[in-house]
Amino acid sequence: MKVNAHNPRRHRRHRGFLLVFSLLFASSTACFATVPINQPQAKSIENYTSPDHSFTIAFPKDWTKDEKGHPYGDLTTIAGVRLTGPLGSEGVPVAISVLHYCGEGLFKSPEEFIHNKLNSIGRIDSDRKVVLTDIKIAKRPGKSFQIKTFKLVYLRHPVQPPTREGVVYELAPPYIQVNLLEQFLVIPATKGFFVLNYCAPEQRVGDYQRCFDQVVESFQPQLP
Repeated sequence: MKVNAHNPRRHRRHRGFLLVFSLLFASSTACFATVPINQPQAKSIENYTSPDHSFTIAFPKDWTKDEKGHPYGDLTTIAGVRLTGPLGSEGVPVAISVLHYCGEGLFKSPEEFIHNKLNSIGRIDSDRKVVLTDIKIAKRPGKSFQIKTFKLVYLRHPVQPPTREGVVYELAPPYIQVNLLEQFLVIPATKGFFVLNYCAPEQRVGDYQRCFDQVVESFQPQLP
């Protein structure tokens, strides 16, 4: 006759295994708990309405806001904001801009704006064919594209030491070139068009992409 003897040591091992498994499962579910990252806390964002009341957005509260000095502002009417974020070691800050071009003067249509950017002398990837991507923002169709540009950052040199006879000196350039990646989202409107732009040094594009995505998600045009 077979007797199933109870082994307390084995029973304790099973209970210990179940306890460890339960703790691991609980910690894994905590790691995968979903957090609405597209809904930042109210204290971390600022709501913004453009001066011409053509759109509203929400942006990180600790970024610098500038509503003046827009590119091409002397050649056409532009309303909106440029947001300046953290400054990196290369000397160029991350920037986001949301602008409404009125459709008069230099750029009368989204196509003219896109053509200008793709043929800009500031592009460092002009040999690359850019593909326009169809997008939809705030239920409105538009186009998206990326280009590489650059910015010259002037260096602060120490006071030049006195020269010595017989020594050949070579002057180093007073600046360095920082390569940038720019993303453009162009949305037509009944009057003009909107341009949402993200610009960052190539090495830091991914660091603040989510900030730009949140601004895009918050974008609400007020023009039909």
